[in-house]
Amino acid sequence: MTRSSGHARPVDDRVFMRQHRYRDFALTAALCAALLAIPLSRADAEPNNVRLFLGVTHQQLDNTDAQVRAFTVVQDLLTNIRDRLPWEVTSRLGDVASWRGAENRRILEQLDFTHYLIAEPRVISEEGVRALEIKWHIGAFSPDKNRALDGWLKEKPGAARRVIFIPKLDNNKDNKDNKDDPQYQPAILTIKGEKGWETAGDKVVEDLFKVLKHVFPDMRTGNAYFIECIRDTLNLEQLKGVNMDLMTFLSGRLQTTGWSPTVRLIRAQAEEICADTEDRYKVKPNYHFEDADFLITGWLTWGIRGAKVRPSILVDDRVAAMRREYVARASEEMSSGEALEEFCAPPDALLQTPVVNKLVEYIRSHGLKAGTPTQLQEEWKCGPGVR
Repeated sequence: MTRSSGHARPVDDRVFMRQHRYRDFALTAALCAALLAIPLSRADAEPNNVRLFLGVTHQQLDNTDAQVRAFTVVQDLLTNIRDRLPWEVTSRLGDVASWRGAENRRILEQLDFTHYLIAEPRVISEEGVRALEIKWHIGAFSPDKNRALDGWLKEKPGAARRVIFIPKLDNNKDNKDNKDDPQYQPAILTIKGEKGWETAGDKVVEDLFKVLKHVFPDMRTGNAYFIECIRDTLNLEQLKGVNMDLMTFLSGRLQTTGWSPTVRLIRAQAEEICADTEDRYKVKPNYHFEDADFLITGWLTWGIRGAKVRPSILVDDRVAAMRREYVARASEEMSSGEALEEFCAPPDALLQTPVVNKLVEYIRSHGLKAGTPTQLQEEWKCGPGVR
């Protein structure tokens, strides 16, 4: 993987990206197509052929020393995001003169980028002090509408403020070190917490990296799943609680190469999830629900004229939901949930190891699409009957 920005050559004003480390806003040199020699198929992008552009605009800033110092904090933030990326992802850093939406997207697409994240710092007044806040533009190119994206990250109501205060000269006469040689106050990314404004660079990088993995599944090197409640509609005393036992089995046994649970459930946790009608468990730190790329849920019903139990399983890819949660103007993708309803087993054998292993194999192959797809043998199929 190559992460350096390479060498730029002169281009016309339509090519807008400057090399990352220039500190003078007047410079308009650009990254160009010569940097991007490897073509790729956007429709089937995977981590090893993803090309991500990380950019920052300066259209609303001037070239005063104070704003330049604040601007470089945004550049450093993008550098830290790049350093967190999987090694399979090729990335470029650049400064963007301005962001005009469709025009800029067309240029990035012509340069064979597949994804982008653009930071647009804007001068605001925060508690009577000049500061920068960042608007994040995010997108992906693909003929598949479920992969394509064009929007910006939402500013959620009630979310903690994150700003970079524009540094001022420190003329504190009580400070002997600065008395004759005043220095600029440091420019850092801050977040308003319980103790006022606190340094927040690492937290912002972590949050943005998590968003990138949620809304761009082709940037993941692995997937995390969460087992939601599998409901019991059988109403049989001898099978009471079997649904929650099944949840605990699946949370651990579904794990395989590229797939892992956000939490390996114990029986008490399965009971809590099924009893929690207000979904409070979703915000509890021990469940790590927010890390889940896929949700697995379902219900137990009768199949084959009531002779066998049918675990109806739904594997839901959260990309569409995550895009609606995080991104404004996100395209309205259809849900990509996979319904698995062909597996059946005798009621008294549902939790036996051979049965659970066969169900796990069925879910992995047809729901998670992990490994070589295998056909379900006739003896395990529900066949015609009551659903």
